[in-house]
Amino acid sequence: MFVKLVRLSRDAELRNINGNTVLKVNAAYDIGRGDNKKGQFIDLTMWGSQTEKLLQYLTKGKQLLIHADDIEPYYYNEKAYLRGKLLSLEFVAQAKTQDAHNESKSNGYQKQSNNLDDDLPF
Repeated sequence: MFVKLVRLSRDAELRNINGNTVLKVNAAYDIGRGDNKKGQFIDLTMWGSQTEKLLQYLTKGKQLLIHADDIEPYYYNEKAYLRGKLLSLEFVAQAKTQDAHNESKSNGYQKQSNNLDDDLPF
């Protein structure tokens, strides 16, 4: 079992092979750290009726948590790639904008003024 956080490198494609619906997904993820970080591409296929429903949501740049199996390497134009069978996926929430991020950091309390004399009832 292969579980990884990936980003789609292009829109998913739907194909029909011998009457069976096949979803083809191309994704990438980072391997290594710091200056040694590089991208690894993986081509995944998913079979079944659920693929037609998923197609519209699988667009380039979308971040997913994938569960795959039968992962194997292959070489194309002297570059190493991976391919496998996509078992399931989970959508990952997209990053918030800066304003939304600042609002979420508040603790729910209103900011108080420093002039306390104005609030005293006597």
